Amino acid sequence: MREKIVLLGIGFLIILECMLQIGCSENGHPITISALKLDKTEYLPGEIITITIASPVRLQEDAWIGIVPSSVPHGDEMRNDINALSCQYLFGRRRTTLMFTAPNYSGQYDIRLNNSDINGREVASVSFTVSGSSENPNVFIFRTARQESFRYGIRL
Repeated sequence: MREKIVLLGIGFLIILECMLQIGCSENGHPITISALKLDKTEYLPGEIITITIASPVRLQEDAWIGIVPSSVPHGDEMRNDINALSCQYLFGRRRTTLMFTAPNYSGQYDIRLNNSDINGREVASVSFTVSGSSENPNVFIFRTARQESFRYGIRL
């Protein structure tokens, strides 16, 4: 009897831990957010990246997603925050589609999903490549104050 109580207690602690981090499925197993999808895996500098997120649980209000160079070690939200080239908050949304602008420099990058902006952790990522150059080297894209809006400019 005592062994059953100990096992139940351990099970409860595991369930409680995963609920505090990102969530659990109905049977108490930690959620794996595998539904992080890019519209493609290779982009030109400044090209629009469309990412779809489909989480089986509601994410925390301050969960965020951002572009981080692939050379940055995975796992720690603060490290991702320091190295993020751009980011957007999810505001608790479970399913959404977001748009980012590909970095201006060729290389390997990740879209990284973090479960919180305070003492959080990375819970999912997907990699992509930026290569080549835009069709017109005199045209560049830069972000306005709202991340959903873009303006085009002429490089002089």
